Parts: sequence; C-alpha cells; structure tokens
Amino acid sequence: MAFNHADAHPGHSGTTFDVTVGIDGRVKLGQWTQIQLHVHAGDAAFDGSWRVVVSDGDGFKVTYSSDAEHVLVAPFQQSIESMLVRVGRAPWRVDIEVLEQESVVYSKAVSVGSGMQTIRATDYWIMQVGSKTSVNQLAIRRLVAENEQITDVYVTSLEDVQQLPIHPRALDGIDVIVLGTSDKSQLESMTESQVSALVNWVSQGGQIVLSAARNAEFLVSSGNPLHALIPGTIEDTHDQWIATGLENYIKARETISSLRIAGRTSPMLELSDVVGHVEAMDGVGDTGQIPVLIFSRFGFGKVAFAAVDFDLEPFANWDDTQRLLHQMIAGEQSGRANSEVFSDQARGAHAGFDDLSGQLRSELDHFENVSPIRFSWIASLLILFILLIGPVDYFVLKRLNRLQLSWLTFTTLVVVFSIVPLLMHSSLHSSPTSIRQIEVVDYDIPSGQMRGTNWAMLYAPEASAVDVDLQIHDDSRPTEQIIGWHGLPGTGLGGMSRRSYQKLLDHEYQANPVNGELRSFPIPHGGTRYIQSRWSRQQPSDVRFELKPDRSRIGIRGTIHNPFDFQLRDVLVYYRGRLYPVKMLEPDGVIDLDDLAGDSVSIEGYFTRVRVEGGRSRARPWSTGDESIVRLMQAMMFHKAVGGKSYTG
Repeated sequence: MAFNHADAHPGHSGTTFDVTVGIDGRVKLGQWTQIQLHVHAGDAAFDGSWRVVVSDGDGFKVTYSSDAEHVLVAPFQQSIESMLVRVGRAPWRVDIEVLEQESVVYSKAVSVGSGMQTIRATDYWIMQVGSKTSVNQLAIRRLVAENEQITDVYVTSLEDVQQLPIHPRALDGIDVIVLGTSDKSQLESMTESQVSALVNWVSQGGQIVLSAARNAEFLVSSGNPLHALIPGTIEDTHDQWIATGLENYIKARETISSLRIAGRTSPMLELSDVVGHVEAMDGVGDTGQIPVLIFSRFGFGKVAFAAVDFDLEPFANWDDTQRLLHQMIAGEQSGRANSEVFSDQARGAHAGFDDLSGQLRSELDHFENVSPIRFSWIASLLILFILLIGPVDYFVLKRLNRLQLSWLTFTTLVVVFSIVPLLMHSSLHSSPTSIRQIEVVDYDIPSGQMRGTNWAMLYAPEASAVDVDLQIHDDSRPTEQIIGWHGLPGTGLGGMSRRSYQKLLDHEYQANPVNGELRSFPIPHGGTRYIQSRWSRQQPSDVRFELKPDRSRIGIRGTIHNPFDFQLRDVLVYYRGRLYPVKMLEPDGVIDLDDLAGDSVSIEGYFTRVRVEGGRSRARPWSTGDESIVRLMQAMMFHKAVGGKSYTG
C-alpha cells in the first residue's frame, strides 16, 4: 500500500496533513515519483505552501517546488496537492515540509522501509489495475533471465485505484500496465485526472494490456477517456461464443470451458473498423468471426487488446490465461527470443556505459577544446613516484654511499610530483561553461501528437552553480514539459544503485520540473552534469500521404509530403525492413517514392554500412565508444530493425 501517515499532524489552525509517496508504496530510482499532500482544514482556512527535499543521482540535495505549491483550503474542506520528484539514491529519503506564514507547521521524512520499497532503474515493473488475473512474477523472471540489462521483475497489483497517479510522468517508471474493466465500480471510482494521466502515458510511449467486454459500452457512453484505447468501433456484445482462436494462438494445453454462468461469464465484444494487427479471431454462435485479440498503436504507445474479460469465467479458471497474459505483455514480437522482447520494452533498463544509453552519455561528455586529465596519466605518475622513492632512490644513494640523504630526496620528489599535476592541469585546454545537447522530436501524424526528448551535458571549468531553463523555440506552447537531472542506472561507478559514492560539492539546488526550471544547479570543478527534458503538444497537420504496399517488390509506393515550413535533410522513409533515403525535401514539398525505388536498401545494409572487400560483402561491426552521435541516435530509434542487442551489444 502507499505510505499514508496515521499520525496526521495538526497545523496552527487545526489543519491536519497526510502524505502519499510513490505507487503502492514503491519508488523507482531515476524516474519521476508523485508526492501527494492531503490537507484537511479545521475551523479556519489554511493558507500556506509546501516543498519536498530529496537527493539526486549524484547525491546533491534538491528542493522541489511547483506552480501549485501555494495551498489554500477553506474551513472544514480538504484538498490533495501533488508534486513530481526524482529519487536518486538507495537507500533514499524524502523530506516533506508544509509552511504557514513562513513557519514549518508540518514535516515528515519518508524513507525506504516502513512499507516503502525501492525499485531499481534496471528492474522490469508490471502494474495490474482492476484485474484479478495475476501475472506470474516467477514466470516473467524466467522469460527475462537471459537479459543482462534487467536486474529483476516486480509485479504490483493495485487493488485501490485511488492510488493511481494524476500525472502521466509519474507512470514512466512502469514498463507495462495490465488493466481489467469488468468491475464497473472501480471504473467509476477513478478520477478524471487519473484516467487522463493513464491515457496520456500510453500515448506518450507506454504499453498497456487491456481486456474489455462487459463494460466496454459503458466506457463509451460515460465519456471515459479509456474508450479511446479500444482499437475499433463497438458493434455488439455476445454471450454465446467459441474461443478456438485464442486457444490456437496460445497453443493451449486445455480447451476453454463452454459453461456459461449468468452474471459471472465474460461476453465477447464485437468490433468493426479495427485499427491494428489482429492476432486471433473467434466465432459467435455457428456463423461469423470477430477479432478477439488485437495489437494496436495509440500515439507513441502500444495497446494489446482482448475483447473478453480475463477475470470473469471461463478465463478466471482457465489454466492458460496467465500464459495468454504473458504473450500479450511480450507483444506482437512474442515469437522472438523472450530476452530480446523484454529488452526492447524495458525503457529504463540499461546497465551502464556499454549500452546505447551509456554510449550516448559518454559521447555528449566530449567537449571541444577540453582536454581532461586521463586516469592513465595519473596512474603512470603514481607508478613512477613509487619507483623513484623506492628502489631507484635506494640503489642510487647506496651506489653513491649517501643513504643519509634519503630524507632530502624523498622530500624533493614529493614536492616535484605535487607540482607536476598542477602544471598538467594549467597547460591543458579548457573552455567556458558549455552545453552539448541532442534532441529527438517524434511526430505521430494520425493523432497529431508531437513529443520532444532532449539529452544535455553541462560542463564547467570551475566549480559552478548555474540556472537551467527549458526553452521551446516555437510559437506554440507545449501542453506538457518537464526537466530534471538524469542518472546512470546500475551499480557501476556513479550508478544510482551503488550504495557508496563521493559527492564532490556540498551544495543544494532548487527544481521546478513542470515549469522547466533548475536553479543553482551544481557542476563540480572541471566536471559535467547530465540533464534530460521532455515536452509534448498537439500539432494538427495537413500531411498528405498517398501510400500503398507494392507487393511486386516487397516495398511501398506513392508520395510523401513535407508539412513543415522548413527544409528536411537526410530523410529516411522506413517500411517493413526497407529504407528509402531522401537527401532533401523542401518545405511543403512532395516526393514520389517510385523515383527512389532503385535507391531503396534493407535497413541492415544501410545502417551497418556494408562494404565490399575482395568481392565479398561484410557488415561494419559496432564499435562501442567510437560511434558518432548520429549513428548512436539511429541505433536507438531503429534498435529492433538493425538487430537489437545482437548488433549493438
């Protein structure tokens, strides 16, 4: 359960406070965590503010605030305030303070333990909401056992839907949500903010396994935003049906019972105008077949939809229901090696500098005109120092018969080897405070959803505290934006799961993530700090695509239109494993793919830069640490298509 204080503390006006941290008592390192403050005003109005203090991934204390930090609650009324923070270190501690007239009237420290649990950035997290059919945690662990990037698997069963966050970014640490809709009372108890956050999370790249039949029409008639996740138009629900399609899909060990119990049996939902890939079809009565298992896209996210209710009969007691859920979690590519499937899905599961996320971090850490002191240089100096003060000093002085001068030579060597690093540092090139950044903008044309993700590395030649603002250079304001420090997963040097670490500065800074602000952000002497930001907005467009499959050459034909008022360069049109390279596309320009048919190439051939040597073709191997930032981003965007971790490691 979530952390709710039983010892609610009264303020000066008789106001009491409770605090909720995380989801179901769980906090994932390096991901946005929702903190909720429950305010119950007494016989006088409460007029105050609140703040949250927690350490970041490098051990610096961060004071979080938001535009809604001012709290005004009328007498005998209550209010729930929320704030997003990032927890950076395990074991972690979150300090919450409530102020009234500049005085602290309530404070609470919440830490791991006391019902709270830490989920590492490299853990795979599945959350079940409103579903009584449990996901087998041990079975999922076996599926991901060969994936070195995933440390462990956690399955959270959220019995109280009131614990759902009201901000979509608070769900980013979850890899898959399994949502059941058979319980109408739970659907009705979800607030509009919670439902909107869930739908927004899916549209921004989340993955959901959704089963809906009995209450599907209720979702539509009540205007519940969840109905948008249903990949088609509801035509009817059927009480009598057969499920051989599901049995064949899962290669069931037993057939689904044909017993129907009024009020306890799942109907089957019939959809028309289905959007997505139909994995299984089932019959209704003696005639007709309807899609029963559909994998579809919703914005940037994925929906695995079942047109039945898994927690009703006959699925509730069907031995293969869990296996069906596991395949839906794995998605359309469940035929691949399971470890690869879950590696592709685990957005937060990266182990360090050898994976793509770590390689991007290392590449951004290279600044022009900055020559860092390399570890090999320091190690060489130490070895030379030990040799000089040890055997060399002894044998030279012994040969000269001047062993009594050892105290003088030792002191001289200490002074010399203290000056040498200073001279090295002063002679090396440095630059003023600088930033290197790269941004990926995704645009889903059908939904009009635009999303930007920015990774930035800050460098300072001296110990500094800088102000950082997220600025979108566009006439339209984003509907959502957020900025924060970005940590390194794993237990390696500097990793968030590493219990011991060294903080180079004793400094606190302020963050207003949803307003895009970091104030007095510390950068150590000659060091760097990593930041990540995201923004999104709706961007309707007049894009004109006239595309259709070309079965004669296993490709695509038609025209592509540039809807923007700026030129597009080095465009890659991707379709089913083939790339059509477009060097330049002018504003409002149109290009015919038939003109590029001769230049089309498989994505493996294009990306790996196949070279011909001695009449034989050989793919260019991936070189960790030597790849350009452009190839890194291409590998991140087309990771599955170029071979996944079997190519990039």
